[in-house]
Amino acid sequence: MPDIGELSKLIGARLVEIESIENLGEKYKDVIIAKVVSAQKVENSDHLNLCKIDDGGVRKNITRDEDGFIQVVCGAPNVRAGIFCGLASAGVNRTRNFWW
Repeated sequence: MPDIGELSKLIGARLVEIESIENLGEKYKDVIIAKVVSAQKVENSDHLNLCKIDDGGVRKNITRDEDGFIQVVCGAPNVRAGIFCGLASAGVNRTRNFWW
């Protein structure tokens, strides 16, 4: 696999001009992939869910339930048990433009 500089030259020469290259690795370096084990509606809320998240024990120094899962309140309308998600837990630097 060519490095990013060589790849951008190939794309620019064969397809379309590249205006900029952004290293997303630094932006997402503390985000891990985790599985939503359960998602229960929060009482008296029209959009919040209490989720149990399985991160495989990757995050250290975090409160876990008796099964080893992390509990997270989530407002995403598409959250449900069985999906995988990006987990940026407490202490991870999140900017306003974190996801895009």
